Amino acid sequence: MFRYTANAMDETVSAHLSDFFNGKITPEAFEQWIGQTPELKELVTEDDYFRLVSTDFKVADARHSLEDLLRKYIDWAQYEKEKLSEVLMCIIWKDKPIDALLDTYQRYTNGQRFLQTLGYKYGKLFTQAEAPRSLRRKLTSDPAPLDHDALFEKHYPELKAEATRLLGLLVADRIRFTGTYTVGGCAEYTED
Repeated sequence: MFRYTANAMDETVSAHLSDFFNGKITPEAFEQWIGQTPELKELVTEDDYFRLVSTDFKVADARHSLEDLLRKYIDWAQYEKEKLSEVLMCIIWKDKPIDALLDTYQRYTNGQRFLQTLGYKYGKLFTQAEAPRSLRRKLTSDPAPLDHDALFEKHYPELKAEATRLLGLLVADRIRFTGTYTVGGCAEYTED
């Protein structure tokens, strides 16, 4: 995701930045990593490096401050590709697949139309399963709570096939994120 070079260290930097932006690394852990990664000094401007090492990570808005600082160093097209690839792999590997399907539904409703089958057809099923009982009466003929696991397992072969197909299109660059966003914050893309 870092824009400047493409060596092995940058892959590590990219992974840490991605984890930080996805909330997988706490600001405190990120602070420790910064202190242990002198190569950052070569990848960011001198002023930005000084801001990184002098950030007070105990302050409540440290993450927001760091995100603003680091945004200019991120390849946003690659970031979005990696994020969506992770979501698709969660479905394929059955690692929090319901959350992943809800994510695809949200992406579809925000404009990523290539997710129609996975997001709209299947992800929507789980939004209905999450709906309050009174709303489920309107959405389905059965107001009883749905068993997420059973619903997922029932559709897993189709879900896995569609997630695998989409992952293949991402890897082959037939679906490409542009690195730009709509006014609503949805990642823009092109398709072949």
